[in-house]
Amino acid sequence: MTDFSTRAVSNNQHFAETEARFDALLKATSDVIYSFSPDWSEMRELDGRGFLKDTKEPTTNWKENNVHPEDLDLVNQSIELAIAEKKVFHLEHRVLRADGSPGWTISRAVPILDNEGEIIEWFGTASDITERKNAELQLVEARIKSDQQKRFYETVTSNTPDLMYVFDLEYRFTYANQALLTMWGKTWEDAIGKSLLENGYEPWHAEMHEREIDNIKENKQPIRGEVSFPHAVLGKRIYDYILTPVLDDDGEVEAIAGTTRDVTDRKRIEESLENSAKDLQAINEELAASNEELATSIEEVAMVNQELILAQDQVAESQLAFRLAVSAANFGTWFIHSTTREFITDARLKELFGYYEDEPLTIEDALAQITEEYRPFVASKLENAIYNNGDYDVTYPVVGLHDHRFRWLRAIGNLKVDSSGTFSAFTGVVMI
Repeated sequence: MTDFSTRAVSNNQHFAETEARFDALLKATSDVIYSFSPDWSEMRELDGRGFLKDTKEPTTNWKENNVHPEDLDLVNQSIELAIAEKKVFHLEHRVLRADGSPGWTISRAVPILDNEGEIIEWFGTASDITERKNAELQLVEARIKSDQQKRFYETVTSNTPDLMYVFDLEYRFTYANQALLTMWGKTWEDAIGKSLLENGYEPWHAEMHEREIDNIKENKQPIRGEVSFPHAVLGKRIYDYILTPVLDDDGEVEAIAGTTRDVTDRKRIEESLENSAKDLQAINEELAASNEELATSIEEVAMVNQELILAQDQVAESQLAFRLAVSAANFGTWFIHSTTREFITDARLKELFGYYEDEPLTIEDALAQITEEYRPFVASKLENAIYNNGDYDVTYPVVGLHDHRFRWLRAIGNLKVDSSGTFSAFTGVVMI
């Protein structure tokens, strides 16, 4: 066999092997492989031999059929730049799928040049990245919603001195209000996502709460207790706390919410009363020998008893305030930005106005559900409260948008100036 024949056979074998590898690549990848004319006016989808699939004619309307209308200018500009610079075309853009639904692709095409450096063809691939882009968009939306909820809850909970927080099932803090962060002497970034030990709790204290959380996960019942804990500024304080299970739609515990109140002053009053009672006992024993001393002791006993009654009333009021704070979870709540008039509400408030949980609700929508004879009065009180720091405690009737129920509602709110001084936040609750 001559050298020429040998080279021909070798070339044919090499071509066959190359074709086989390319065909295997096409079968192994989900990418679309295509070629374009030099000016990108015609597109050819290729098979393993570099030929049109199914012997179809080149496509000239591929942009209209495949590129999303809102990304057409971006694609055209990128093509023009790639042609002008004879460089690789690389772009993520939206497309129209075969069923007409929007999708995302990442396209990459390489220019094929002749001996004089002119483009004779473009060869490229397109990968479907719709799932990745949708996941990225959902992540962005989730972060925006999370930030909005964080601002909302911070505004609502910043008006109370109580410590409010949420644990996940692994004993990590997923929320802490400003009062708790101040007590720790930490920032949100330093504290959230951290365990009890990482936030400065002593081992015995952390283990106690972890046992309580385990008990709540098993029994789905709240736990109440009292504990001492060092405050970053005030020193050692005494706290009364309650841990409550947060249940999902299936009735399973998905988180544990907690509220803690500083009862140090109340404890001091109780200790003072106890000491007073002991002193009174000693005085009564000493006064047994003297009627005059007995009369004096009776007067002192009356005074101490009066202090005891007042102190007991204060304790009862404090307990009542705590119960009301816990039951307030069923109130409707709102937040109004004085400058942008952004109106953020919870699901309960929407329900009181007859709206569904997933429906948007504006200030104007809410006012529209108030009966006509009360609407101007409520609107005036609202504007005066937002811009003049006027009082806002109004009672009015509404008719629900969807359920058409007639309800009498009471709304209470107050104005808080932001630390920057650029705006005020008007917050409050609505109750039946």
